[in-house]
Amino acid sequence: MEGRGTQQKFHGEGLRNTGRRMQLVSRHLRRDFVFLPSSVRKAPLFWWFLFFLMGMASVPAPRIGILFLSIIAFGFYLQEKKSAIGLILMMCVCAGLGWIRLEMRQTDRIPAFRGARQWTGPIRKFLGTIQSSGITRTGRYRLEVLWLEPDTFLHGRTRWHVYVYPDTNLQAIPGDTLQLTWCRFSPLAPPRNPGQFDFRSYAHNHGIIGVLSLTDSTALTLRRHTGLTAMGCAWQVRRWVHRQLNRYVPERESGFLEAVLLGEKSDLDDELQTAFRRIGVIHVLAVSGLHVGYILIIILLLTKLLRIPWGWDRLAIVLALAGYCVVTGLRSSVIRAAGMAALYLCGPLVNRRPNPYNILGAVGLTMILVEPLSVYDMGFQLSFAAVFSILVYVTYLEPQIPDRWRIRRIHSPIVRGFLELMVISTMAQLGTLPLLLPRTHQIPLLSMVANGLIVPLVGVIVSLGFLYLVVSFVPLIQAVIANSLWLCIRLVETTARYLSAPAFATARVSGDGIDVILIVYGSVFLSLYCLNRRPFRYFLLGACLCWSLLVWHRASLRNELEAVFLDVGQGDAALIRLPDRKTMVIDTGPRTYYRDSGRDVLLPALVALGVREIQWLVLTHAHADHIGGTLSVLKQIPVDTLVIPMQWGNTALIRHIRRCADSLHVAVDTIRGPKSILHRDYLIQFLWPLREAAELNQNNRNIVCTVRTSGGSLLFTGDLEQDGERALLQRWDTVPTTVLKVGHHGSDTGTTGPFLEALSPKLAVISVGKGNKFGHPSPEVIQRLHDHQVTIHRTDRRQALWLRFHQSNWDSVTWR
Repeated sequence: MEGRGTQQKFHGEGLRNTGRRMQLVSRHLRRDFVFLPSSVRKAPLFWWFLFFLMGMASVPAPRIGILFLSIIAFGFYLQEKKSAIGLILMMCVCAGLGWIRLEMRQTDRIPAFRGARQWTGPIRKFLGTIQSSGITRTGRYRLEVLWLEPDTFLHGRTRWHVYVYPDTNLQAIPGDTLQLTWCRFSPLAPPRNPGQFDFRSYAHNHGIIGVLSLTDSTALTLRRHTGLTAMGCAWQVRRWVHRQLNRYVPERESGFLEAVLLGEKSDLDDELQTAFRRIGVIHVLAVSGLHVGYILIIILLLTKLLRIPWGWDRLAIVLALAGYCVVTGLRSSVIRAAGMAALYLCGPLVNRRPNPYNILGAVGLTMILVEPLSVYDMGFQLSFAAVFSILVYVTYLEPQIPDRWRIRRIHSPIVRGFLELMVISTMAQLGTLPLLLPRTHQIPLLSMVANGLIVPLVGVIVSLGFLYLVVSFVPLIQAVIANSLWLCIRLVETTARYLSAPAFATARVSGDGIDVILIVYGSVFLSLYCLNRRPFRYFLLGACLCWSLLVWHRASLRNELEAVFLDVGQGDAALIRLPDRKTMVIDTGPRTYYRDSGRDVLLPALVALGVREIQWLVLTHAHADHIGGTLSVLKQIPVDTLVIPMQWGNTALIRHIRRCADSLHVAVDTIRGPKSILHRDYLIQFLWPLREAAELNQNNRNIVCTVRTSGGSLLFTGDLEQDGERALLQRWDTVPTTVLKVGHHGSDTGTTGPFLEALSPKLAVISVGKGNKFGHPSPEVIQRLHDHQVTIHRTDRRQALWLRFHQSNWDSVTWR
């Protein structure tokens, strides 16, 4: 009994000591890791908005939403231990309401989306109201559906929209009614390759279900709307601005002006957009807080000049900002910026000191309550993330910086303004980094310098642009301002192209970029601790935490062979990610006037897989449907070796490829016989062409290669036909393979029975274009594959195929 009592005594003391240690740790954490500044603690609307977002995030990704909610709940427990239960309960209620709001919005749309995807018949009668129309070269109209016959898939209370591309010069404005008879409805297509923009999801989030195409028997009737509508007036303003800008400003510069004034980028140069993206200033082309700020300054000056009484001037400003939102198309970033500006200016009217976090939360909460699907809008996400990161810097990070390191101690106003602009733009980049990095897979290294140079110039351009529109009744002054605008825009373009030219302007990031995000964020917060001379143990704790997360992320990456057969239409293109993270690309697809497979298909897929360099670029033969995208690939991503067959040819495209490879110092390896690349995890063999193939045609002397690993093997045959297959089998008795890339797009000139018997494939991939004029694939080839019990994957029907080979087996990857 005495021993048991002594044991219980020691056990009780141990529990009490453990409790004291936990209280001590909690006290230290609350003292040293105070992450809730007073401006945040006094902003309930911000927290409601955040909890609503977490609840909505739990709909598509429950694990992520629950993880963030758990982290916030733990933070509440550390910060407000006494009232933690109430705060956590409020968090759960708001998150649940957000989940319910988004789920209800999506549930009403699902039946119509499913029905629209299955509908393939003609539309006997369509009646719709025009909601938006292009004033530039797009020529696209967005219509709200009023009546659709047959009404087979439109259900629910949601307002549905469609796109119409009329061939005729249709002079219609928003508010007009358009009637079509005997037109064809086409549902929006999903992305056909990894890395491509999912336009269908984007359109569905905006209530757009498909496209109406006109046929020869389509009758089109336009009914004018006689009254005034907000969207109609906004369209008239946009058209007036478009005409005024094209009056004295050259076409190239007027496209830039429309982008920064109205957010209309259809007439903007594609190369300039790429340069802006590389240096991290693409945000100046999206109308947001920067542009609203300049407009607000102009409106404030006008109210002072007109001597509008205090209070009424706030009403005038709010109405002007609302009008600007409508004119720019009610974009999420403009609504956010205009709403925050309006609330900030109206705060003194009710004797309240504006809280920036409360204002941000009020605007965000209103937007997601009105339209919950706006959380899927990239503009909404980037806008709120950038503003939140700037507020965190102003209210929390900047006070942590020692006084001697602060920018406000600099006496020169020009240097101080330049540095403040660089810091603010950098904080915006850090806030949007987790959103952009998984999509772009690159970090603009010159972002700070570019923003410091270009943003002030854009401010001058915006101010001059509005002044140009105001003085439109004085042609002489308008012409002078147009020359100034031309000079400023050319200066911006020259600066952007100069800064984006070096290879070090951006850093490519492989994978999802989680390791880079951890390193960047960890470096920022650890630097603040070092500047404040906090105890070294906190620095060591943070470094160990970041390092452990980085190691865990790296250890979770799979070193397995991955093969992606891309859908490039009537052509071939495939990429292979080897276990040692090296990359082989086999053919690059066709290139036409409308589409470059290298630029539009292959490069996005390489970026999605995190490829920084191509070790082997294999061009099986010189036909344009196999090598059309090569120039784009060579120019955009480093290539180590270009592999070509013997007797490759001397066409204009081949000469261009050779010159480009020589200028970039790419090694050229010509295959004239068997060649192997051996690694402990894989084997690459070039089986064909041999020297005896010189007398065969170009299809039969193309490169045939196989890639083998422990989980299976792949055979790429290019456009090999019967003669080439017969000669290949004479040289190699059997070529057992798991996955066969069917030769010549499934033409009846190849893929013979003896060839299939020698290979014994389990899966056959046919790279073919939908509705091609050659009739590929041949029914005879399909029947042969069925007779040999081979599973068939056609890119024209099932899009791209992503395979992953494990140690003993293989499977397909769901990439959509």
